[in-house]
Amino acid sequence: MLDYDATLKESERLAGPFGATVFVVRRAFEAGGAPDETLEEFDLMITEYFSALSDEDCNTLCDVLYHRLQEARSTKPDGRWYA
Repeated sequence: MLDYDATLKESERLAGPFGATVFVVRRAFEAGGAPDETLEEFDLMITEYFSALSDEDCNTLCDVLYHRLQEARSTKPDGRWYA
């Protein structure tokens, strides 16, 4: 199981809201058992393709994520994301 405090601290190596999103997706792949080769390829794609996004596109993607997170959390009676 992932430790919240340690994971939060490690996430800070990727700056900003979009960096946090990318970190979480990568960590999910890692926790789910993705092989090292896949994680290395993911890291290369982050560097190559995500850096090409404009600030406006990053803002749009972060806004969509924020909306979806609020939507998901509001459906749980205990305020959690998943049961």
